[in-house]
Amino acid sequence: MKIIFDNQIFTLQSYGGISRYYVEMISELYKINPNTSIYAGLNKNNYLYKLPKDIIHEIKVSNYLPYTTKIIMKLNNYFFKKKIFEYNPDIIHYTYYNYANISKKHNKAKRIITIFDMIHEIFPNMFNKKDITSSLKKSAILNSDHIISISNSTKNDLINLLGVPEEKISVVHLASNNYANKLLENNKYKKFKPYILYVGKRNGYKNFKRFIKALSISKKIKENFKIIAFGGGNFNKLELNYISELGFEEDQVVNINDNDDTLIDLYRNASALVYPSLYEGFGIPLLEAMSCNCPVISSNVSSMPEVVGNAGEYFNPNDIDEMKHVIESVILSNEKIDELKNKGLERVKLFSWKKCANETFEIYNKKI
Repeated sequence: MKIIFDNQIFTLQSYGGISRYYVEMISELYKINPNTSIYAGLNKNNYLYKLPKDIIHEIKVSNYLPYTTKIIMKLNNYFFKKKIFEYNPDIIHYTYYNYANISKKHNKAKRIITIFDMIHEIFPNMFNKKDITSSLKKSAILNSDHIISISNSTKNDLINLLGVPEEKISVVHLASNNYANKLLENNKYKKFKPYILYVGKRNGYKNFKRFIKALSISKKIKENFKIIAFGGGNFNKLELNYISELGFEEDQVVNINDNDDTLIDLYRNASALVYPSLYEGFGIPLLEAMSCNCPVISSNVSSMPEVVGNAGEYFNPNDIDEMKHVIESVILSNEKIDELKNKGLERVKLFSWKKCANETFEIYNKKI
């Protein structure tokens, strides 16, 4: 079977969860089906180097070379069309929503697209009015032969919000890199003051403000724990002012932006990962934490219970008091911490990139 992935996400992202998903999944897919390739085109993606060179059609662009993404995307789409006619694939898997329109008259390949979430549809007010992601997504769904959804939660949203027929959607769960046995040169957070870990962006639906508020009303947490927010960029002035207004001591709430090794170290030594998001298409940090023997405390909405199962404690992300009580019930109990660690290590075994690739390949087989 000849399978080709297009350039879109590799043009748009240097780093990022979506491009990482494709690289990890394609790495396993290549073992099943060597006739797998990517037309990455002009790109500056930093994950592609992990893949065998013979499956990537690309022209690498330096991270430091400025260019206009719209222009590069048009060029890539033009050359991708030429590549399709040359390669004549059985499957075209589009990596994002603004794909090149390949005429069915010239190519009979089945078109597959992965849908990651419905954030733009559920929280439209959180995005710029000029953001056309929703309309591009609708068009991509309409023109695809089949849709892969990364969770049952997202599948249900596709059906309920966009009226997509259920038979057009297959669920394939994501995975995460299993960090359980990774050796680190440093382990500097082992002797750190006990801390609660937050991972990812902090805007809007990520619910960071309620999370910090919930911690601020707990005397035991304020007296005994630091809060570390990993990733998402440095705290801005509004965030710093808000943290100060809530009465935290200086440097009690800190932001760290660093590499995967630092994140692994933070997972391994945290009292817990708290994931307060109002919505997620999947939630890879939940798997990362469990693989690192880190207790998980999560929102009880969208895909998060689907990922964590019985291996975490849950709260209503809109209820600050409930969030506080649930967090306290875990981080102040060594028995509960040990229980969640053990359950997490078992739960994470259900997810792997190999499984993700195998299930994706089964979908391809059904469609050609």
